[in-house]
Amino acid sequence: AMAADWLAQGLTRVGGIEVVDARTTLVTGEVVDKIPWPFKSRDRRRALAQETGAGIVLSGRIYRDGDSLRIQAKMSDAESGKLLRALTTVSGPVAEPTKVLDMLNRRVVANVAQAMDTIASSLGTYSEPPSLEAYEEARKGVEAYFRQDTLVFAHFGRAIALDSTYATPVVLLAFSRLYRGYYDEAETMVARAHQLRERMAPADRTMLAHVEAGLRGDGDALLRTSEEFMRVTPGSAESPLLVASTALATGRPRLALAVLKVTDPDRGLNLAGAFYWFYRAGALNDIGQYAQGLDVANQGLRRFPTNGSLISIKGESLLRLRRFSELDDLIENAPTGRTSRIIAQARRAHQFATICRTEGLEKDAHRIASTWFARVQASPDTSMGARMARISLLSSLGRWNEVLPMVQEAMPRVPKENTFLRRHLQSVAGVTAARLGNAGEVARLEAELAAEAGRHDFGGSKVMRARIAAHLGQRSRAVGLLQQALAEGANLTVPFNIFERDGLLLPLRGYGPFMELLKPVG
Repeated sequence: AMAADWLAQGLTRVGGIEVVDARTTLVTGEVVDKIPWPFKSRDRRRALAQETGAGIVLSGRIYRDGDSLRIQAKMSDAESGKLLRALTTVSGPVAEPTKVLDMLNRRVVANVAQAMDTIASSLGTYSEPPSLEAYEEARKGVEAYFRQDTLVFAHFGRAIALDSTYATPVVLLAFSRLYRGYYDEAETMVARAHQLRERMAPADRTMLAHVEAGLRGDGDALLRTSEEFMRVTPGSAESPLLVASTALATGRPRLALAVLKVTDPDRGLNLAGAFYWFYRAGALNDIGQYAQGLDVANQGLRRFPTNGSLISIKGESLLRLRRFSELDDLIENAPTGRTSRIIAQARRAHQFATICRTEGLEKDAHRIASTWFARVQASPDTSMGARMARISLLSSLGRWNEVLPMVQEAMPRVPKENTFLRRHLQSVAGVTAARLGNAGEVARLEAELAAEAGRHDFGGSKVMRARIAAHLGQRSRAVGLLQQALAEGANLTVPFNIFERDGLLLPLRGYGPFMELLKPVG
């Protein structure tokens, strides 16, 4: 009775639940014992739960082993009797039973909170949380990831600091680092996760395998582990999103659409982030269903009006439907979130001008790019974002003599740790040199890009070199570089075909082997 009272008191910390205390259970048990068996379950605990209206039954055994006390507890589903989780045994000296009960209380409270969580539902299939505080930080980390909030790393870090043996936040921090492009940090967390492997549930181990596949650049394994993760997290509203994302990254929009049918956009963490709407609208656009893609994007934007990815998908749908007045309005007036208004507008203009050119709409591309270059050029903004917007729009306009000094001015300002931006500018400089006929500069920049390809390059340097080769007219070499880049994992953490939207690969449009790289495979 003391243990039951202790747990009942602790469980009051879990919001949204009612606890049937020990005394009520005792009285109800006497009532249940008098009910004829045809009118009750033959399993007394199940009958007791049904009588009290309980959803989860906590039960266990207390053992004395010499001067030690051991408690084994478990959680079962009241209706089916199915074991939900056998909790880690807690033990301590017989002389200090309250210390043992405190340990048990922390674990029970955390596990009940996890089991009853209707938002981060997939967390219920991860490893046993050691305390409510650690679980709450892990939960906040998952929510932050879905909101695309940079606090994601801090929350997982705090969960780990609260209990270094808690495997789930270690794995999820590795996952978050991978998909945010912090590959060295992801690798560090993977190594730490392996030390906790014996404490992992199937969901932890599968997610760890998924991260390792990503760090290897193995697309087939990335998709396979995402599907396995969905299998070991039944009923999760979030796990189908991982399959959809990986399907889109590997060129399978129809698979993405199929798997999204099994999740509810108005349930779980889909309420916190726009991933469902972005993946579904993007997949519809990828198979040419632009009107449906536009409708889905609009539905998503009603829920998440500042989401830049949905705004981009909507603009792509409008453009391919030739609804240019609405596209112009979107560029001008769509919400910009935390990004500077002129920078967000200029980025959209460059993106849509590029798509116009892929559609052969050169006049529209020129109109959009020239209008917005003039506006961003007139802006006093001297940030790196504004500089890159000017460079991108000038490149789209083919004004290479003006691009060159802007690139030369921007390059020394790139932070040392921003490898992607530095390589991107190197490729723009290489394309500019190719267009201006400076063979020596082209050779120097290509050599730099080749030399910088490191362990976590994932073919990125080859994509940059392919851009230069495309503008040299070396189409076969450019496609060969792109094929190598794909084999190394160039597209795996981005849920769309990066080549389709790359304005510096436009000289390859219409070239058969390149067009094959753009086709969906499933």
